[in-house]
Amino acid sequence: MKSVTIFSSAFSGSEKIAHMTSAAIGCKWIRDSEIIELVHKKAGIKQDILHKTINCSPPLRNQFTHKKNQVITNIKMILSEIISKEPVVLCGFLGQLIPRQLSMKVLINAGSSFRAQQFLRETGISGGNATKQLRMHDKQLFTWIRYLKEKSIWNESDYDVIIPSDHMTVDESVALITKAFAENSSKNEDALHDFHLETKIESLLNQKKHDIGVSVKNGIVDLIINNKVLMLNRFEKKLIKMASAIPGVQSVKTQIGKHFHRSDMVCKHEFHRHETPVYDHIEKEYNLLYQEAKQNRAENEIIEESHQEIWA
Repeated sequence: MKSVTIFSSAFSGSEKIAHMTSAAIGCKWIRDSEIIELVHKKAGIKQDILHKTINCSPPLRNQFTHKKNQVITNIKMILSEIISKEPVVLCGFLGQLIPRQLSMKVLINAGSSFRAQQFLRETGISGGNATKQLRMHDKQLFTWIRYLKEKSIWNESDYDVIIPSDHMTVDESVALITKAFAENSSKNEDALHDFHLETKIESLLNQKKHDIGVSVKNGIVDLIINNKVLMLNRFEKKLIKMASAIPGVQSVKTQIGKHFHRSDMVCKHEFHRHETPVYDHIEKEYNLLYQEAKQNRAENEIIEESHQEIWA
């Protein structure tokens, strides 16, 4: 059977839906925190590093150390072990690392007012502080998806089920997920083997400090070279030799990725946009000017009314 991965915006009621879904289909419910704990124990990676890897954009030095790639590969290895034993319900960011063939993808979202009310119930915080916290959660969510897929989180084709939790009850949401799961629950064993193989190849390449995309289908490995390299033919032969040495690999081929040719002055480096929105100070300034204009208008109306009373 396939697993279920639930991805959602913060405080949209996803945890309750995930818990009830796991009970309905008879699967274990696993949070991101439990996976992080397993990676910490097995790979020896500190938990704060794991949290930064998931929630933050990669730093500039990552292009030399490839630390983020190594951490994500370790997470994928743990995920492959988990889903190979039994189907599970995963709720959080990390389920996005599992291929579509091995899990049913569910997206849960809600409007800002619903989420603010949920945030107030769970934390007792409201107003501007609540909005700030929700924005921070959203920023982490968008950062994660942008790093993995380089496209919008709201792409409908990436999900099997989409649930607006502010317009559906928990029972209705669970019923929709379980129905879709019953119709599409068969697990592809070949895809599971390919996922295992993909994580092994990625681990080997990361050890050698190579930032290479890896795709595996039926034992055929496709290596995507995204960064500019000298002596490309020699580098391709080296990669093919490394990947071919791993048991289970049928054949290996290489291709140039979309980031290989860049128009940057420094073509070997990619400078990520800063996470803090540059328009924050503009928004604050606008709000101050708006409040000032609103107050001036109210004062002018009072003066005008007083003038009318005098000259009436």
